[in-house]
Formats: sequence, structure tokens, C-alpha cells
Amino acid sequence: MMLRRIALYFGLLVLLALLAALSLIAGRVWVPLSAWHLASSDPRWAIIADLRVPRTILGILIGAALGLSGAALQGYTRNPLADPGVLGVSAMAALGAVLTLYYGATLASIWVLPGAAMLGALIGVALLLLLSGSRSSLVTFVLAGAILNIVASAGISL
Repeated sequence: MMLRRIALYFGLLVLLALLAALSLIAGRVWVPLSAWHLASSDPRWAIIADLRVPRTILGILIGAALGLSGAALQGYTRNPLADPGVLGVSAMAALGAVLTLYYGATLASIWVLPGAAMLGALIGVALLLLLSGSRSSLVTFVLAGAILNIVASAGISL
């Protein structure tokens, strides 16, 4: 059983490497492998180095972070169906983004909107933990998340 799991993880890592390599080749301008060894003289190398490599690395890191956060949330609630949408965290993030749009704070910098969304999500997690209490049951935790989701959705609608 353990050998099967190791083989599965190894296969998934190989698949990730293949898809990452394919994402470096594919695009509006296809860059074949023959252009890779002529990196200094081929103008297509700038597309790979400046655009596609950062995009691929960022995609892998964001996917890993989302997977880790989902696993942590599901482990904390001991529920394989738990997600930020059910617990109101996504709605609070959206409320933070909507408030920055409403007050025009996005004109200050391009990073204000995602920063406000992350701050809204953090406030949502804090409110969720405050509403549910430290010694609450799983049902109380999920109900507090549903209340938070409803209140944040009402704020977005307003």
C-alpha cells in the first residue's frame, strides 16, 4: 500500500513537470525545443524567460497554496466538504474587495484590491473563530460560518 502511494506521488510529480514544460512551450508563439539551446540568439527566449517561466512558477505555487489551505480547513473541521464558501471566508474577502471599489481606494495602487480581499478574509476567519467560540462543536462552527456568509453577502448586495 505504501509503495502504491509513493508511485502515485512520483507519477503526479512527473505529470506536473511535463505540464510545466508544456506551458513553457505552448502559447500564442510556440517555442519548440530546438530554440531552447539557442537561448542567446533566439528572440523567442525573452518570451520564455520573462513571461512564461514566472507564470508557470506562480501557477504551481498558487496551486500548492490553495491545496494546502483546503487540506488545513478540511482537517480543522474534520469535514471533507468544508470550503471557504461554506464558512463565509470567501464572502468576507469579496466584501473587502467591494468596499475598496466603493470607496475608490483602488486608485491608490494596483495592490489595494487584492490586499483588501486578503484582509477581509483574515477578518472573516477571526470573526468566525469569535462567533463559534473556543470550545464549540463542529455544528456551531459551520452555523457561525453560515451566519458570516449571509451577513457578508448582504453587505455585498448593499
